[in-house]
Amino acid sequence: MARVELKRGEGTLRERPDGRWELRRVIDGRQRSFYGASRSEALAAPTRAAESARRDAEAAADVTVAAYVARWTVNRRSAVRASTIRHNASSLSKWVLPAIGSRKLRTLTVDDVRAIQAAAAVHCQPGTVRTLNLVMRALFRDAVEDGLMTSNPAAIRAPRVTPRDLSTPPLSVDEVKRLREAARGDRFEALLCLVLTVGMRPGELLALKRRDVNMVDRTVSIHGTVTDAADGGLTIGETKSRAGLRKVPMTAACASAFERQLDGLKSDALIFPADNGGLLAPTNFLYRYFYPLLVRAGLPRVTMRDLRHTALTYMVADKVDPVTVAKIAGHSNPSMTLNVYSHATPQGSEHALESMERRFS
Repeated sequence: MARVELKRGEGTLRERPDGRWELRRVIDGRQRSFYGASRSEALAAPTRAAESARRDAEAAADVTVAAYVARWTVNRRSAVRASTIRHNASSLSKWVLPAIGSRKLRTLTVDDVRAIQAAAAVHCQPGTVRTLNLVMRALFRDAVEDGLMTSNPAAIRAPRVTPRDLSTPPLSVDEVKRLREAARGDRFEALLCLVLTVGMRPGELLALKRRDVNMVDRTVSIHGTVTDAADGGLTIGETKSRAGLRKVPMTAACASAFERQLDGLKSDALIFPADNGGLLAPTNFLYRYFYPLLVRAGLPRVTMRDLRHTALTYMVADKVDPVTVAKIAGHSNPSMTLNVYSHATPQGSEHALESMERRFS
C-alpha cells in the first residue's frame, strides 16, 4: 500500500487496498478523510468539498420562510396525522406566511415570532396562540437541523393558557335534561348520553364498533378516533394520547340507549355510521344532526366540546376523585383535569350559600 509524504500541515496521502487514494487532513480541529480515484483527485477533494459547502451555504441563505414551509409540510406527511398537517398548514398560512413568508429564514429573530403571537392573540384564544407557537417552534427547529438557521427564534416561552371555565360555562342541569329529552329515540341518543355523562370526544364515539361495547359490564372501550386520511377521506387513527386508550363506564340510561342501538349489529359494524355505512365525519355530524337537535331542545348553539366540558365539570363538582376523572376523560395528567374543570357550576353559588347558611345559622 503506497504512502506519500506531504508538506507539514497538508496531511497524509495513502493508497487504499481497494485502489482508491485517501487524503487525511485536520480541518477546524477535526481530522477528515477525502477520497479520489487518483492522487491528484484525492488532493483536490478538500477544495471541491469547500466549494460545495460554500454553494450550499449561499443557497441556504436565500431560502424564504414560504419556500421552507411548503417543503416542511410535505416532509411531515409520514410523521403526523393528516388532520395535524391540515391544522398546522392553516395556522401557518393564516398568521406566519402573511407576516414573514417572503423573509429569508436566516434573518428571523425572536421579535418576529413575538409579533406574530401578539397579532394572533388579538383574535384568538390563548390556547390557539400557544398551539401556533408550538407549530412555529417545530418548523424552525427542523430548519436549524437542516442547516438553514443558526438558532430557533420560536424557542421561547409559549403564551400561558388560562382555563376556559368563565368564558364557556357548562350547561345547566335543566339544559342537559332538555337536550337528553330531545335526543330520546334519536339514532344518536346513545352517543349524546355518553358525551353528557362521561365526556367522551366526538371522534372517539364515531369510531366505535359493536365489539367495543360490553353490555354485561356496561363499559365502552376506546381504541381510536375518526381522523382525516392521507388520501383526503376518513380513517380510524390513534387517540389523542396514550391515555386516550381507555375503558369508560356507562350509566343505566346510556346502557338502555345502547341496547336499542346495537340490536342486529355485527361485531365489526360501526355503531354510529354515516348514511352510506362508512365513517361519519365529525363536522357532518354537527351540522346534519347535532345543531338541529339543539334547535329542537330550544338551546343556543354549543359545541360537542362544551358537552364534554359540562360532563367533566360536574364530575369534579360531585367530588369524584381527580385520578378517576382523568382516566375517564383520557387525560394523562390529573392536575390538568383539575386546572380546567374545577370551577363554579351554574348551581355552585346557590349551593355555597345554602351550605354557609346551615353552618352559621
